[in-house]
Amino acid sequence: MIATINQALRRGDVAAALSAAQAFAISDAQNPQAHHWLGICLQRNGDIAGARAAIDQAINMAPDRADFQMSRAALALGQKEYAAAEQGLKDAINLDPNQLQAYVTMAHMALARGENDEANRQLKLAQRINPEHPQVLLLEGHIAQYGGQSDLAVKCFTAAAELEPKNALAQVSLGMAYATRGMWPFSEQAMKNALALEPGNPGVMRGLVRSQLQQEKWVEAIAVLSQWLINKPEDHTVRMMRAQVRAQIGQAEETLEDLLMVNAANPGNPKVVSPLMGVLGTLGRKQEAIDLLEQALAINAQSNLLWSIRVTLTSDQLEETQAVLRRWLAALPDSPQAHESLAQVQETIGQLDAAETSADKALSLSQNLPFAQFIKLRAEIRKEPKQALARLETLEHAATNADSRRMVFAWRGLTFDKLHQYDKAAESFRQMAKCALIQHPLPQILPNHVNDNPDIAGTLLWAPTGTRLEVVLQALSQPLGNRLLADRNLPRRRDDGFGHLRGLPATPEAGTAARWQDEIKRSGQEPETAVDWVPHVDGYTFSELKGTRTVAVVSDPRDAFLSWLVFGSAQAYRFHPDENISAEWLAQTCEAFATQLETHPEFVSVVKVDGLPSQAASVAQALQAALGLEEAPDAEILGMNVQARGGFDNQFASGHWRQYRDSFKQAIDRLTPVAVRLGYPEI
Repeated sequence: MIATINQALRRGDVAAALSAAQAFAISDAQNPQAHHWLGICLQRNGDIAGARAAIDQAINMAPDRADFQMSRAALALGQKEYAAAEQGLKDAINLDPNQLQAYVTMAHMALARGENDEANRQLKLAQRINPEHPQVLLLEGHIAQYGGQSDLAVKCFTAAAELEPKNALAQVSLGMAYATRGMWPFSEQAMKNALALEPGNPGVMRGLVRSQLQQEKWVEAIAVLSQWLINKPEDHTVRMMRAQVRAQIGQAEETLEDLLMVNAANPGNPKVVSPLMGVLGTLGRKQEAIDLLEQALAINAQSNLLWSIRVTLTSDQLEETQAVLRRWLAALPDSPQAHESLAQVQETIGQLDAAETSADKALSLSQNLPFAQFIKLRAEIRKEPKQALARLETLEHAATNADSRRMVFAWRGLTFDKLHQYDKAAESFRQMAKCALIQHPLPQILPNHVNDNPDIAGTLLWAPTGTRLEVVLQALSQPLGNRLLADRNLPRRRDDGFGHLRGLPATPEAGTAARWQDEIKRSGQEPETAVDWVPHVDGYTFSELKGTRTVAVVSDPRDAFLSWLVFGSAQAYRFHPDENISAEWLAQTCEAFATQLETHPEFVSVVKVDGLPSQAASVAQALQAALGLEEAPDAEILGMNVQARGGFDNQFASGHWRQYRDSFKQAIDRLTPVAVRLGYPEI
């Protein structure tokens, strides 16, 4: 009878095993083994109370059987009755000191409680019985892994897996140990072995997918997740994981399909709606995103995250954004995030006093609101700069990453500048520069080279890095139209070798006259009539593109240096944390241009924009003359006072470098000679 029960359990036929066990217990009611097996089968069938009663009866009939105590302990452990389980294991050991599984189980329980010394004690007891048993090796490996001994853990798990190849736990443990060491191909193989042994184990599947993702095996990971979903299509956690992987490799439509299914099963869940809005945005399906988000808000109007996403969807439409904010505040009048978002909108449209009031309201509800804190900070800088310094100190302590620290240092520098404490401002700007932005690295400055190539026609538009070029490009866009090529900062920019990244001469990446002309033609323009904004010039540029005219939009290089440090540049070149390296690079670039101006003045026109915005009319006339335009650029555009958030100017006044000549003495001294060459005063 026992063999029949055992065979049924092994093939997974619990009903047949239970039927046989019940018959066994009835026909041989005085046999404790019959009740023991009945308890095991009842437990497998989910009848915990019946299983406990049957096993207790077996123990009462044969109190000296250690295996019965082990079954009772296993039943308690399965029900998370840890004290009862541990007592049962101890009772089993008292009856039979060679109960290896009891020591192993108690060691694992000790590990779960963080009692490593107790786990080691139980391990040694198990090793006295059989140190080479797979269960003992697995235990030793787990203790080693918890103790940071990854090499020993791998050794133990490998030995256990070799002794018992069909032990899924050994394979999983080995895979996890390899993952801990970053050996992802080995982890992947072990997890594959484990999944073959336990196809329905979600933890194994996740471990396998993780190892594949670490190797950027996106397609393989998707295949594993897809196979899982064939068997368990309702597992939305796995479907969400597949959506994330699909998004990673740009499968937008497939990602959307997964997210829509998860969203249908979890309507109004912000954790689902947020990525769903992202993929709809990628696909350009804005109205569909709005409709779905409105459905989510109808279900879950108490979610600040959903309202925040809703505001973002129409952030380019002021009236609708304000209407959404009113709805948000009506639903959640005490939402700090709603008041913070209102403050952001008000500051953006220039309602600075109202923005400060909204920021105060938001901060009265919660201090952990960075946007509101900075809105309040900017208001203090405008009104009471000294008071702003105290808030900046608080914000610095709260800054947890390079970006937030950079913002703190930037505003502290501007605050000290406003207070005319230029030495302290300079130090803050230095600290800001050390939190470098992810921008284009400075290109190598290549020298002039002699070539026999014929002259070519065309026009280059260039400005020293840090010169405020944005309004000039905007003003020129109307009279030049498509002739103005200003795509260097765009994702799909021309690849002619004269962009931000410069190849060395005679390499395939190097810029050449032929490449320059071909790329302009490919864009639908003619090189002879195009005006090409180039982010960088040097001797190589002028010699390779000889014959072209250069229209230089110039400001004092010392002002350009300071503006680049504090406000950035149209070229998006990274300012080096060592300001003297940036000054040296800028000086060499300007020197290359100055040499071209001095040696080939017929090919160069200089338009100085230091007088903007007040001298917009004269700058417009100079641009018209330099570019041979039928009409001058719009002086109103050139006269725009470009401002940053909070109503602050986005550049210093011309000549402001003089306030920093002592603080940045080495950099200023390096730039002064070339500034003089370009017609600026020495002091």
